[in-house]
Amino acid sequence: METQKTPGGNRGRTTNYQNHRNNSNFRDERQGDTSEVKAAMSGRWLDALPRIAPSLAHAVARFPRHVPCPIHGGKDGLRLYGDASQTGGGVCNTCGVFPDGIAAIMWANGWDFPTTMDALCDFLGWTHRTGKQTMPRVHATQAQESAAPTPDLKAWQRIQTIAEGVVPLTDPAAEPARLYLYQRGIGKIMDDLPDSSVIGFHQGLMYWHERRHIGDYPALVARVQRIDGATIGLHCTYLSDDGSKADVPGVKKLTPKLWYGAYTGAAVRLYPLGGDTLHLTEGVETALAVRLGTGGPVWACLTAGVMENVQLPREARNICIWADLDASGAGQRAAHTLADHLASEDRTVRILTPPGLIPEGAKGLDWLDILTQWGRT
Repeated sequence: METQKTPGGNRGRTTNYQNHRNNSNFRDERQGDTSEVKAAMSGRWLDALPRIAPSLAHAVARFPRHVPCPIHGGKDGLRLYGDASQTGGGVCNTCGVFPDGIAAIMWANGWDFPTTMDALCDFLGWTHRTGKQTMPRVHATQAQESAAPTPDLKAWQRIQTIAEGVVPLTDPAAEPARLYLYQRGIGKIMDDLPDSSVIGFHQGLMYWHERRHIGDYPALVARVQRIDGATIGLHCTYLSDDGSKADVPGVKKLTPKLWYGAYTGAAVRLYPLGGDTLHLTEGVETALAVRLGTGGPVWACLTAGVMENVQLPREARNICIWADLDASGAGQRAAHTLADHLASEDRTVRILTPPGLIPEGAKGLDWLDILTQWGRT
């Protein structure tokens, strides 16, 4: 049974969010709204700075270490403050102090205040009015969309090395992955596999724990992509030859971050969007279960924290969030946080939470559990 929800209403097991838009996030008087922008940007500056001000990408990638100043050069004159994620501030020994991200962007780009605020509002998805600027607003928007931090080359080489060893799940060598899928109750997905460029198998993937190589294991490998389709990492599930989970401290791992916050907004795009409806889950296996149950396009967000901030294409107008029922409440909170954000973008959103109670001793209940228990989603 489904229950309806409008903003401020009670949440049921399945929640429908009504479309709405609040265009008053950024009011006419920019100067008076600086505090609102700062509050909204708290915790997001290290993601925003390299995108809006590309010359600061190196400082973010090396945070909190010293780097050369992008304006006058040198060896180590610039650094971001330890609380830069919250404030965006930093200091250059020659150029001076930048108490917050607004000042840092104005300095790095040579922008005036209105242009900088416009770019920050674009980043936040807020509306704003046109004002006098020293740089056309379209340039600020392009900088925000195209700028990317300087990647960690070692991390990128690790991703490439792993990718070179991945084969399709239909390959004879991928038997451990096929056994794993059957043991998880989703073996039928072999008849409807995602593209082999999205998910595959690695026969002997190195496993590192606390900087120590403890062995090579078969692994299910999925590609993690950001909003523009670029690969920013790999999600690896380590297995045994018989298809069971590997005997390692953590069975599931992401490759090292290419830069601080690289995974923010990203997802494993298992099945391409073919219309205006998209299904979202946390885990890859849960996503495959939802695919079996719905036949629709499904993306896996990997963790509750990543799910909260996943970025979706504009054409995805109807979103179904298949939430995890966690004893901690993390899965439910992430689903509702994401739903609130997507509803503010005029999307129709439904949250579906597994029915029933969390089994005794278990950390939670997801839709893969429901599939295996009931034989359907």
